[in-house]
Amino acid sequence: MSDYVDNIAAGVTREYFTFLTSFYDNIELLNEAEQLEMFHLICRFALRNYEPSSEEIKRTHSPLFWMAWVNIAPKIKDSWRRYKNGLKGGAPKGNRNAAKRQKNNLNST
Repeated sequence: MSDYVDNIAAGVTREYFTFLTSFYDNIELLNEAEQLEMFHLICRFALRNYEPSSEEIKRTHSPLFWMAWVNIAPKIKDSWRRYKNGLKGGAPKGNRNAAKRQKNNLNST
């Protein structure tokens, strides 16, 4: 089975993702056929965690398409990393790393 089908079968999917302005700026440079393909590629990666190799993209598409993809893919990959870390439940109870600290008030006494 392909990675795409395996990810869907394993439940490795998300309901939504953030589409950044920089994605659109990169896609805008492509012709209409490539734009549609890029939208599908972004959605498959962002929602189903299917990432084609950069070498595959470079071999089968225009240089401009490849340049757009190498700008977009790392942001989606980072998004998946944050999503998977969030599934772990965040910081353990009692963790004081993010506790608010009072500022030293120099005018008091």
